[in-house]
Amino acid sequence: TTPPLEALTGLRTDEIDAYTEILKALASYIQLEGMIRTAEHSDAQKLELYLDNHYTEKLSLQSISDELHIGRTKLCALAKRLSGGKTLTHMIADRRVNAAKTLLLQGDDPVSAVAEQCGFSDYNYFTKIFKSLTGMTPSAYRAQHRSRGNFDKIRL
Repeated sequence: TTPPLEALTGLRTDEIDAYTEILKALASYIQLEGMIRTAEHSDAQKLELYLDNHYTEKLSLQSISDELHIGRTKLCALAKRLSGGKTLTHMIADRRVNAAKTLLLQGDDPVSAVAEQCGFSDYNYFTKIFKSLTGMTPSAYRAQHRSRGNFDKIRL
């Protein structure tokens, strides 16, 4: 076989120019692919940070999309990727319930007040979501974990 450099010496100038253009196009593609991945990564970070800072507020797909300047379809896909296949609504509920677990054990506020502090405007809906994610009602969660003295073993 001919060494690579010697193979180039037999090429015409127009062939070398064509290979040069192909290499430039490939380099541009690789650079663009990296930028796209970086942008997706930063979108994921933006979503996580936004939810961490705003889960107590009334949130909707449209309001988050507008705030983060991410299309709704892309936002839904991003949420599914970040949450292992769950929806954006589930991601928000998960954050709210985790915050509620902490408040239920650290304070003595009524469960309805905890619900409100965590972004749930309806007590019954809060109880339903809390139970679906933890397997017990907020009151039962508080009683069970306080009776065991598991303050520092809480799994959030």
